[in-house]
Amino acid sequence: MLLRFRVSNSYSIRDEQEFTLVALDDASGYAEFEIPGSSEKALPVLAIFGPNASGKSNFALSLGSMVSAVRYSHQRWKPEDGFHRHPFSLDEHSREAPTTYAVDFLTGGVRYEYGFAADDDKVIEEWLYSYPKRQKRLLFERNEESEVKFGDTLRGQKKLIAEVIRPNSLYLSAAAANNHPQLSPVYSWFRKLRVALSSNATARLEETIRMTRREDERNLILSMLRFADLGVSGIEVDEPGEDESENQDGRDDGSEKPRGRRFRRRDVSLIHSVRGHTESLALHLESSGTQAWLEILGPIVSTLRGGMVLVMDEMDASLHPLLSAQIVSFFQDPKINTRGAQLIFNSHDVTLLSPASAARLRPDEVWFTEKDETGATEIMPLTEWAESSSIEDLEKTYIVGRLGSVPFLDQKLVEKVLGV
Repeated sequence: MLLRFRVSNSYSIRDEQEFTLVALDDASGYAEFEIPGSSEKALPVLAIFGPNASGKSNFALSLGSMVSAVRYSHQRWKPEDGFHRHPFSLDEHSREAPTTYAVDFLTGGVRYEYGFAADDDKVIEEWLYSYPKRQKRLLFERNEESEVKFGDTLRGQKKLIAEVIRPNSLYLSAAAANNHPQLSPVYSWFRKLRVALSSNATARLEETIRMTRREDERNLILSMLRFADLGVSGIEVDEPGEDESENQDGRDDGSEKPRGRRFRRRDVSLIHSVRGHTESLALHLESSGTQAWLEILGPIVSTLRGGMVLVMDEMDASLHPLLSAQIVSFFQDPKINTRGAQLIFNSHDVTLLSPASAARLRPDEVWFTEKDETGATEIMPLTEWAESSSIEDLEKTYIVGRLGSVPFLDQKLVEKVLGV
């Protein structure tokens, strides 16, 4: 489970920003998860709202960049490529300053804190701590010269791994490549952090299609298609022919390209029951909403089953508001979400804030983004407003601007431009 994410100098995020999934209050009948060694609990959902160009997506992109660096920097990045990052570009100082990422998370019943800072060329620092008995324990710390200091409890070939890291690769990435037994579970947690962006929609769709090839999962996917009331009763897949393997470099969103075969949407058809008979329709002819639902089904199912973290950028894109709300409710329902799965998403869909929505968003699950006068993104929790606990209808409160983070719509400017 993810507890906190901290980032600075990444995309439109210039100054250090942090969000947390640690619950502030208890809620009966709601999926919450115990944090070992603590009286605190972790939330299953975090929702980010804000106007266009306020930087909502950049938290998903930043998490994806962190995942990509952990997974691929040692084995796939070339030494001459430097460190892959996207610093804040609206002032000269930030373009030269390092980018920093840090996460506080749970895996295997142990809480960890991991992070690193890097500029365009190399890793400036990297650290990993564990908290097995609520006490901070050093596993390793790395400095700008790639010198690594180890904690007493870290065993294995740690010094040998330190000798093979490059300036632009992470120690954790190198440790995983060398099967370090203590650090591999930490690396595996990053492999389970899923980031759903428009750029990896095809890979997500392919995951869903792969699940339809196994009978138990196929029935589950078909049930989810019927649940969405899309008029779909079945799915057919023509296996694509062999093709040239694609470049397998990791992307900045933490995803991988399909391996060995090129996945084609025209190989997938959905079966519709029409007046007592069935008709087949190629997926690329289906509505964008149907395609979007099929693309996300695989990741949703695997995340809930595996107790993973799913980060969704623009969850409301092409999806009906009722389906977006149902996705949120899956993670909030303790009968469905039994393994500590979490959903982090951004959206424009303010109906999700309504008390009538299936997405029962709590004040401590709601965050807002906006940009300051310099173009830098800031994120703030709803709970910063003293009266937030008494807000009965977040949707109306947000729309009228009482919570900030809404666009300023200048009607006079429109009239001037259009000559009204």
